[in-house]
Amino acid sequence: MRIQRRRGCGGCGGCGLLLLVLLVLALIWAAVVPFRILRRIGLQESPAQRLLGGPPDRQAAGILVNELRRAGMSTQGVQVQVLELANTGERVAFTVLDASRGFDPQRPFAGDLGTDMLPDLASAAAGLDIDRIAVYYVDEDGVPLFTITHHVEAIQALERGTISAEEFLDGLGVDFDIWQIIGEGQR
Repeated sequence: MRIQRRRGCGGCGGCGLLLLVLLVLALIWAAVVPFRILRRIGLQESPAQRLLGGPPDRQAAGILVNELRRAGMSTQGVQVQVLELANTGERVAFTVLDASRGFDPQRPFAGDLGTDMLPDLASAAAGLDIDRIAVYYVDEDGVPLFTITHHVEAIQALERGTISAEEFLDGLGVDFDIWQIIGEGQR
């Protein structure tokens, strides 16, 4: 009578080989992910490439900054970028009002010229083929407080009186942290 010896699972030694293959794959993954090798060789898009439809339009951003100055707004701590979003094709003017870099929320405008800033900005944005305006406010500690977005057409329609304030507010996009804003108001 002959006694057979079993070698590993199923008698073939496959478990050891499977563990070795998994270990090699884990080492390759550990090298690829942190060093962004797939992105470097062009097999994977960066998050910016997935979100944006191209480079920022610096000329349009400069025109918008000049419109803010013309409206009487101090541009210290204000940054404007005009970007095209890849998923919607919209061109958006992102305006960052950063109090940690010198923007003064108590005195954003000089004189009464500031009341016409938003319609003037919307007019300039429409002439630059910009679909949406987004305003992002950062407090003195560098903490974002809120973001407001709306279509340029709606801002102009409100100014012309062709839509009501309620219709305008329906399309207004607002994102904020109420507890952060309450804390800001208590200072």
